[in-house]
Amino acid sequence: MGAIAPVSKADIAEKLPDVSVKTIELVLSKMLKEDRIEKIGTFKDARYMKKR
Repeated sequence: MGAIAPVSKADIAEKLPDVSVKTIELVLSKMLKEDRIEKIGTFKDARYMKKR
């Protein structure tokens, strides 16, 4: 996505309509575990940002 600002799952789903929400959640979870992104906020307010 190339986003500089944090993005939500809904933002990602809007940009990638052919990808299921479950797949988005799995990829975000994997990226969090690999310490490639950081999660800001919780639950529905959560946003994700690439680590620098």
